[in-house]
Amino acid sequence: AIQAKDLERFSQICTEAMSLPGASSLFEGLRSKAQSVHGKALQSSSSLGGGVEVGPLEGKVKEALLKEKVRNRLRQHRGKMTARDSPGGFAMVIDGQCLRAAMQSDIKMQFLEVGVQCRAVVCCRVTPSQKAQVTLLVKDNIPGQITLAIGDGANDVSMIQAAHIGIGIRGKEGQQAVLASDYALPRFAYLERLLLV
Repeated sequence: AIQAKDLERFSQICTEAMSLPGASSLFEGLRSKAQSVHGKALQSSSSLGGGVEVGPLEGKVKEALLKEKVRNRLRQHRGKMTARDSPGGFAMVIDGQCLRAAMQSDIKMQFLEVGVQCRAVVCCRVTPSQKAQVTLLVKDNIPGQITLAIGDGANDVSMIQAAHIGIGIRGKEGQQAVLASDYALPRFAYLERLLLV
């Protein structure tokens, strides 16, 4: 059976989520479902009926909260960027978890719009597939722009292959990036010369 502490935790997450605009109806429905199941004899202690589990459901709630937070931050920063001009320009730093939310279909164009207004976008702690997704987002949605991907390991292969031009750097991480690339360089130091050609 569902433990009272599990229901309390779930209810707490729903309550916190209700403070976000646009999230109230989703979480109110989840909360009422959880409360209606409480007290019924269930086969599995993690089941909330209908095959929904407490762990993944909590993860989905957290994912929805993160998505709403990323959406609000992008909206907020887009407003700041259009309101004033910064002498050095703007830079965006985003981690893998936030990038996963930013790359969802209903947010990714907003992410792209803010990103192209920045002088630099740093994506840190991202998966190889996320590197390729960001590359393809730019490649597919900004006509006339050429994407260039530079990598030195196997985790960069999908990004290198997704870009218009891929550069592999020979290094300690093996030859996978070099084999997948259009151009190969022995060291990063030679990159400047290649870009100036």
